[in-house]
Order: sequence, then C-alpha cells, then structure tokens
Amino acid sequence: MVVNSILIFIGALLSIKLFNTYQGNRFGYNGMFAAVSNGSYGYIITLFYFLLRYKERVIKNWKFIFIFISCIFIGTKAVYLSMLFTLGYLAYVSKIPFKRTLLVVAILIGLLLAYYFFFQYGIFNSIRQSDGLLSALLSFRDQLLLEKTLPFIQESWGWVNYLFGGVSDFDLRSQMDIIDVFFFWGILGGAFYLFIFLKLFLPFKMNTTGWLFISFLAFIVLLAGNFFVYSFVALFMVTLKLKLEESMRTPLKQ
Repeated sequence: MVVNSILIFIGALLSIKLFNTYQGNRFGYNGMFAAVSNGSYGYIITLFYFLLRYKERVIKNWKFIFIFISCIFIGTKAVYLSMLFTLGYLAYVSKIPFKRTLLVVAILIGLLLAYYFFFQYGIFNSIRQSDGLLSALLSFRDQLLLEKTLPFIQESWGWVNYLFGGVSDFDLRSQMDIIDVFFFWGILGGAFYLFIFLKLFLPFKMNTTGWLFISFLAFIVLLAGNFFVYSFVALFMVTLKLKLEESMRTPLKQ
C-alpha cells in the first residue's frame, strides 16, 4: 500500500492517466488498482488495520501518515468519509484535553466541506443541480435502482425469484451492494449469503471498537458498490479479520 501510495503521488504530480481513479475528467488517482472499488475498500481497510494495530500511537507511524495523505488524491466519497472517521476515532481515543470539543469541531468541518462540495463547487454540485442531491450523494445509483433494477423485478420476477433471486444481465444491478445481494439471491438466498459471509469474514466475538469499525464499513457498503463483486476485496477482509482477532487477545504494539 505504501508503494501504491507513491504511485498515487506520482500520478497526481505528473497527471499520469494510467493511475487515474476514473475515466474521463473526474479527479482521482488510485495507483495500480484496476477498479475504483478495489482501491477504495483497500485503503479503507488499510486505515482500519493501522488504527486497530497502533490505536492513538498511529500518528507516530510514518507509513500510516503517508498512506493517509495519499487518500486525499483518490477522489472517492467512500475514502473521504473513512478519513473523517479516522480523524474522529483518533480524537476519541487520544489523551489530549478537550477531545470532545475537538470531535465536535471535526464534525462541523466535515459538514462544511460537504456543503461546499455538494452545494457550491465541483462535479457533485453540478449533479445536484441537474439530478438532485440524492443522485449526487449516491453517484446516480438511485437512478439505476429506479430505472433498471426495480422495473426488471416487476416485469420478470415470480415468487421463486423473490425467494432465490434471478438476474439475466449483470448491468441491471443498482450498484448498492446490500440491495444487490437480494437482487441476485432473493430474500432467503440473500439472507443465507450474508450469514455465510459474516461467518467467514468476521470474528465470532468482537469488542465495541470492532463493532464500530464494522458498522462504519457496512454503512459504506450500503451506499457504494462492488464490495461483494471483487475477490480482491476479500483478501483485505481476511487481513481485517485477523487483525480484529489479534486486537482482542494481544496488548497494544509498540
């Protein structure tokens, strides 16, 4: 991840298209990650890894600092949210005075930045003006759901499909992964799929910190896509599971 972050800095400095996050003119560089989602989830879980391993002492780790700064140039909302989550978590676990005040200030700064980018400047402001705030927040996934996914369900599904799913075209998905799980597998099949996934990729027992991290990741997955699509993400999830298990039974590493 350090090497990939170096490539992100090089890509941003020299405007190298090979390292772009998106095709077209939208800002973002994700290094050698071939897919946007792979890069986003990879960096989110990497930040989690460092926080779980070092807790408040992570601010002394040069690798974490380097990777965290590189996240600024990735250009995805999911990564930016994870950066705010990281700062909030560090403010909460640190021993500095007035940390509650600093946490409130950080939240207010995050809201002001969101207002600026969604209501004043940039591509998300343009999307909000033309297609509405929800489309700007979800990157048109709401329109995919309403215009492709739901019409296909209404026209093509019978009761068996509602129980076990049924998709004829991968492009019909909404790209909101929790919804797409039930689109592919139905109500019973989707519930079974999520049960098996959680059993495989999450520890049997977790402390409050573990649940906090997983809950935030679930929030990102609810709004974003391709978490369950790419096997590369599963490799990062295995690493996260091992670190969650280790953090439950070992003291803080120096």
